[in-house]
Amino acid sequence: MTTGLNIADLVKDCMNSIKDEMRNMKHANIIIAGKSGVGKSTLINAVFREPMAQTGVGRPVTQHINLLEREDMPLRIYDTWGLDLDETSRIQLKKDIKKIISDRLAMGDPDHYIHAIWYVINTMSNRFEEEEINFIRDLAEAERSVAPVPIILVLSQSLSEEQTQLLMHAILSEQLPIYDIIPVLAADYPLQDELVLKSFGLDHLIQTTYKLLPEAAGQAFINAQKIDWTLKREQARKVITATAAAVFGIGAAPIPGADAPLMIAAQTTMLAKITVSYGLAVDKATMSTVLSSVLGTSAATLVGRTVAGSLLKVVPIGGAIVGGAISGVTGATLTYALGETYIRVLEGILSGEWTQENLKGKSGRRRIGKLFKDTLKSVKKQKGATARQNNNRKFKHIPQPIPIPQQGQPMPHGQSNIQWHQPPQETPNDLGQRTTQGFPNFQEQQPPSKQPPSTDSESPPIQPHSLDPPCD
Repeated sequence: MTTGLNIADLVKDCMNSIKDEMRNMKHANIIIAGKSGVGKSTLINAVFREPMAQTGVGRPVTQHINLLEREDMPLRIYDTWGLDLDETSRIQLKKDIKKIISDRLAMGDPDHYIHAIWYVINTMSNRFEEEEINFIRDLAEAERSVAPVPIILVLSQSLSEEQTQLLMHAILSEQLPIYDIIPVLAADYPLQDELVLKSFGLDHLIQTTYKLLPEAAGQAFINAQKIDWTLKREQARKVITATAAAVFGIGAAPIPGADAPLMIAAQTTMLAKITVSYGLAVDKATMSTVLSSVLGTSAATLVGRTVAGSLLKVVPIGGAIVGGAISGVTGATLTYALGETYIRVLEGILSGEWTQENLKGKSGRRRIGKLFKDTLKSVKKQKGATARQNNNRKFKHIPQPIPIPQQGQPMPHGQSNIQWHQPPQETPNDLGQRTTQGFPNFQEQQPPSKQPPSTDSESPPIQPHSLDPPCD
């Protein structure tokens, strides 16, 4: 890897690191099932950053299951045919799903294990039919005999709060061995008078699924999904913290002269890992702008402080300790500031606040340079506060990541407007704890805080197999 301050070489190193990270990334593997027309394709394309459910993308792996995958996505979706089949075909579909799960498990490669099943039901269909109940129950019992793959029921087109509640209670009455029930609206829905019902629930689906995944598959899922930026940001900050600790160690090592190049090499690798977490195709020009802006701002500080530290390292014992502290703290502080700045750049691009095109040139460099300076000031201020809290032992404490400012924070997705649906309070570590008796990690839904207008008479009991109004 390049160890100098040549921007072109650093950009090349960073772009190569991005390719390596993507090439070595594992996969998240999800089966999606449901009747025809329930919105499976809409759901898939709404959740993930590249279109998956479109003609020509999938390939058949059984008679009733297609595998959807892309070279640039660490994700495999096993898309089943609609459940609108005759009894013989439904039986075969269940066998196919069981075979997919067992065959991938028999491969012995965790990268191919099935991690979750999304079963989609259209809330507006107004029915929860016996064939679906039996299919879900049989599927759950079949997969439990092979591997504990959790089933999440996704209620698509949840336009009516009352109707969604009715469907959820009908499902609960069946005591199905499922992991969770999540109502969603995958796309904004236009109402009358130019009003729009905003999409919701996808963030909860993402978070619930993510909790079920092992670490490597979870990182792949974070890359593939485009809804929950909090997961991406948390993953990026883990990378920043680990890199800052490594840079601190590089600076603290009693070896004069080698600090700055090694620190910068670690920082460019950090940028590559953050890029992969966000799943954004950053071009060379944008990366060059980021590196030249930040290094142009920080290079004098980094080189000057590390040179001073390196000179002190030549002094035996005491000089080596103080010099290492200077280099280590300076490098760690700059690493935090660089990482936080890059997070804001990526989220600015994703939100449409700016484009990669308008980041090019002098104006883009000035903009990112100012952002880095402001971030660096915040990190230093926080580092100083942390040092005072720890008896001024400022060289022994690496500053923590600073929060993203609330003003202008780009979070266009993930704001659920169904407040009455609460996520599970606990997630069992062992999925084998799930039983067919109720919902061990799904709590009974509470009525909404704002009830619809009451009628003259009390509503009749809910029928589990039909949500149509009862006849007199």
